[in-house]
Amino acid sequence: MNVGIVGSSPLAAVVARRLSKAFRVHVLAPEWPTEHLQREIVPVQDLAALSQQCRVLLVCAASAALHDAAGFGARLPSGTTVVDLNSGDPADAQALAAELQQRGIGFIDAPLHCESHAALPEASAITCGGPAGAVAAVRPLLEAICPKVIDFGDAGNGRAAALVVATVAAANRLVTYETAAMGFCNGLSVEDMGTVLTRCSGNNSGTVRLLPAIAAGRTTADVPLRSVVADLTLASQLAAKVGAPMMIGNLVRSLLQAESNRLGSAAGLDDTFSRFHDATRQSADRAQAVA
Repeated sequence: MNVGIVGSSPLAAVVARRLSKAFRVHVLAPEWPTEHLQREIVPVQDLAALSQQCRVLLVCAASAALHDAAGFGARLPSGTTVVDLNSGDPADAQALAAELQQRGIGFIDAPLHCESHAALPEASAITCGGPAGAVAAVRPLLEAICPKVIDFGDAGNGRAAALVVATVAAANRLVTYETAAMGFCNGLSVEDMGTVLTRCSGNNSGTVRLLPAIAAGRTTADVPLRSVVADLTLASQLAAKVGAPMMIGNLVRSLLQAESNRLGSAAGLDDTFSRFHDATRQSADRAQAVA
């Protein structure tokens, strides 16, 4: 089977490499770094040429064309299936699916949640929304990227599920940062805290992945901080639409938004840890001075 990839992000390169082990992968060549092209990854010059070679197109980076359903669909033949691996607004996915369906084009929102490319496929998941038959047809492709593929039903539900995952992941990260910094400034080793927390009721995705990485000086994420803030903003809006409380989620979003504003557009999710460590150290120093 030929598979097409739209997008030139680092994640797109990772997806292409994983798929190329089992499929013939075609990518839009103009934006692709040459080091990402391999024997089973074939460059293609434009979307029309890509759609002639492939009946399934994976969108691995934000594409302006996707927001113009009529223009995007006009360049694709009927029978094509578009699988969007990006997170985003569930309502946009529903509208896009309806628009493309009129042209005989299938659409599946299948966000790939992965904070670190090195963590694929273990600490990742693909949440799908779309017709059951269409999801079943592309499942072998998706499982070649990440074995954890969950079908959540109608179009838009994949994005909604991804926003749930993103919010929980961000909350776990911040509470782990806070408590690790507090413990460290009180003389506890990060290694020992990780050992205790991962073996008791405090265990969560943050303690399992973050504490060992912090202790070893490794990075834990290559996702931009602004992207996480964008997802949490969408999650907040989605909760507001249905009247679901989002008190903790909104607090986490506000904290990360403030960090994004302070650190700038180039900041990554890992950059937030130093802020919590510094704030806790300053508090500890002040407490010692008062004592």
